[in-house]
Amino acid sequence: MPKPATPTIHIEKLMKKIASFILAAAAVTLAAPASAQFARPDDAIKYRKSALTVMATHFGRVAAMASGRVPFDARAAADQTALGRFRRRQ
Repeated sequence: MPKPATPTIHIEKLMKKIASFILAAAAVTLAAPASAQFARPDDAIKYRKSALTVMATHFGRVAAMASGRVPFDARAAADQTALGRFRRRQ
């Protein structure tokens, strides 16, 4: 005759179900803002293109200084790099 299941086995199964539910809820919660950020995919494309254009402008100025095409200005390089980093975070 098999032994009756101990309460710890039932608790372990319950904990696994709860953990699975929490993980699924977290995934849905974290994915929702990403899909709701832009109403249409075209808006997201336009935003990303404009952000990359701004970043390219700022880092292009620094690259010109690094390659010697324009005279090096430490303050301008620091300002342009800071602006490029700020745009990257948004």
